[in-house]
Amino acid sequence: NDLPNEEFPDHIHDGEEFLVIINGSLEVKMNGIDYLLKSGDELIFPAKMIHSAKVGQEGCFYIVGEKV
Repeated sequence: NDLPNEEFPDHIHDGEEFLVIINGSLEVKMNGIDYLLKSGDELIFPAKMIHSAKVGQEGCFYIVGEKV
């Protein structure tokens, strides 16, 4: 559960990640593209892909898995 307006600056993950938004929203910037994810949306982050994120005003609850 991420807090409203929480920010995650550019970072990477060693393995591929899969994200499913359960409630709230998350703005993600990856590979020069902005994504606005809301309840039910899914996104795959390739391994070692630089990305950043900002949580929406209502906060965000999501499920994330990482393939290592």
